[in-house]
Amino acid sequence: MGLTALPNKPKPAKHGVVPVRKKLPTNIAAAAAKTNLLLMLASVHEAGEYVITKRGKPIAKLVPFDEKPLPDIYGCMKGTVEIVGDIMAPLPPEEWGDLY
Repeated sequence: MGLTALPNKPKPAKHGVVPVRKKLPTNIAAAAAKTNLLLMLASVHEAGEYVITKRGKPIAKLVPFDEKPLPDIYGCMKGTVEIVGDIMAPLPPEEWGDLY
């Protein structure tokens, strides 16, 4: 039996050393996006956005997640409704029509 060469494994980075990442274009083909998805996810905050294309036409956009809190929905309509008349009084029979 012949000896087979083992693939060269990259050496782990030493503590405190940041590995160099390759810079990806902001417009990237779908096949390249599939290959580099983890790198794109890690760098989308710095890159701003990635436009994924298929045959040169944009099909998707990868953007950083916006963590702004949503506005509170309670009380957002305050001051927009005007109550006219007595809302607790029963309706007269002519208002009920066939339901009375």
